[in-house]
Amino acid sequence: MIYIYQKLAKKEFEIAEYYYSIGSYIASANRLKYVLEYYPKYNDQIAVLRLLKEAYTKLELNDLAKRNGDLERGLPAFQRTSH
Repeated sequence: MIYIYQKLAKKEFEIAEYYYSIGSYIASANRLKYVLEYYPKYNDQIAVLRLLKEAYTKLELNDLAKRNGDLERGLPAFQRTSH
């Protein structure tokens, strides 16, 4: 069951990456927020937060980008350096 959970979360993240790559930053941010909300135990949360910060920066939502940076810094050291 954990395997399926991680696969679903990863697929949602990959979709968000695709949206980001084509410049659809709003769609990417929405998908990333979905991953954070519905897959809170996803193994690669740090990548989700980093991409969400980048999407917010592209959208010039600097307060939200800063908040995500603060969240990233609040994660345990092993998660920050894993990727």
